[in-house]
Amino acid sequence: MSLRERSQAHCEAAALRERSQAHFEAAALRERSQAHCEAAALRERSQAHFEAAALRVRSQAHYENAALREREQVPFEYANKLATGKSNSL
Repeated sequence: MSLRERSQAHCEAAALRERSQAHFEAAALRERSQAHCEAAALRERSQAHFEAAALRVRSQAHYENAALREREQVPFEYANKLATGKSNSL
């Protein structure tokens, strides 16, 4: 093999190594990008989970407050009826 042929083979091998390195770097970048997207989706699902939980808590509190107001209202209505003499029964 002549010096020129060896030099050409050396250059081709170097180019092949560079392309191979670029291939692996691109694959690693795709993996990191995929992991980034998966992490973002997980954060969105987690956020949605917490928002739904907060909504359930607020809804439960709303119904508990409404039930409490209703229970508190009955004695006042009964007391008013007794005071005005309009009715002696609920």
